[in-house]
Amino acid sequence: GRPTRVVLAVKKWFEMRTSMEFRCFVYKGKLVAVTQRDCSNCYEFLADCRRQITSSLTEFFRTSLVNSVPLKSFVFDAYIRQRDWRVFLVDINPFGGLTQPLLFSWPEVMGAGRE
Repeated sequence: GRPTRVVLAVKKWFEMRTSMEFRCFVYKGKLVAVTQRDCSNCYEFLADCRRQITSSLTEFFRTSLVNSVPLKSFVFDAYIRQRDWRVFLVDINPFGGLTQPLLFSWPEVMGAGRE
């Protein structure tokens, strides 16, 4: 049936640089893979920021999502504000199904969880 209550959440808008948007894969409770969301461009500077990006996303996952999301496997999209490396949650998606793995394949993501 229809939900008995609908909630509309409105957030303050701010410009997001597409180069700093990431898709993060959580498999069996572990953050196992991260990819840029914009697959049509190569952002060469990301290679130099790799450690800071993964560190920021891992810390965000540990402090904000591990105990808040009641799922063992899911995908979350996040934005990193580069001036202070603050992470913003964009959305949470189901693991697999219609969620696109972008620069990965689903077998690669699940294989990363076994390493």
